[in-house]
Amino acid sequence: MKHPIRDLHVTLLHLLGLDDNKLTYFHGGRYKPLSQFAGQVIPELLAWRLGVIRGLWPMPQSREYQNAKRKLKRHIDSIAASDEDVARAVAEVGYPEPRIRAKGFETFLSIIISQQVSTEAATSIRTRVFSTLGQVSPRAVLETSIENLRAAGMSGRKIEYAKGLAESIEGGVFDPDELLQLSDEEAIEKIVALRGFGRWSAEIYLMFSLQRPDIFAADDLALLIALQKLRGLPAKPAAGEARRLTGHWAPRRTAGSLFLWHYYRGAPD
Repeated sequence: MKHPIRDLHVTLLHLLGLDDNKLTYFHGGRYKPLSQFAGQVIPELLAWRLGVIRGLWPMPQSREYQNAKRKLKRHIDSIAASDEDVARAVAEVGYPEPRIRAKGFETFLSIIISQQVSTEAATSIRTRVFSTLGQVSPRAVLETSIENLRAAGMSGRKIEYAKGLAESIEGGVFDPDELLQLSDEEAIEKIVALRGFGRWSAEIYLMFSLQRPDIFAADDLALLIALQKLRGLPAKPAAGEARRLTGHWAPRRTAGSLFLWHYYRGAPD
């Protein structure tokens, strides 16, 4: 018996050039084959395809993505050559995929939407907010009522942050393009000056959107847990200790961070 939702699910994956038997989905505390979930993850797949169309991230078979994948592997291999724990872990779990996000307002707005909610909730809310805005721009956020943004799923605090971000860009106080010319620390300082953006959010933007090669988000809980497991530590390290333990990964700490996230999900118990 054919399953219409299942067939649509497979069709979407084929449009993306992907095989659902080779993809995984985080569920019940671990990653499972996406093929097990039939139509359950269709909203996320739709949002992913929308993101590809909007240019928020590249297609997996694109030249940009494949170049980033090769570069990431080179950087992780370089770290592993001088870090036996990483070398052992790479042999166990393999290499992560690159994470590439667009530069600019849409990504900053997505960061606000994603704060303190699950990945699934963030995907759903982002899709509704973008649909409500029509054209995702600072002007559209300023012209959209608080009531409509609430109806799309944003909290009052996040609406404040989004409108504050839009006002900063429209008023010339904050220019995302200027970040390209700044050092890592200068760019982080510019971002954290915005309401609703801490250092972690700034570091994520530098890693995924600006593709800065030497960022370690030491306040990220998953990275700290993965580092504890990687080093066989009795407890999760503090941020300062984590920076010390990964200092020799410079100038490729972004690749090290991506590997730790990958190891966090795939490391043996």
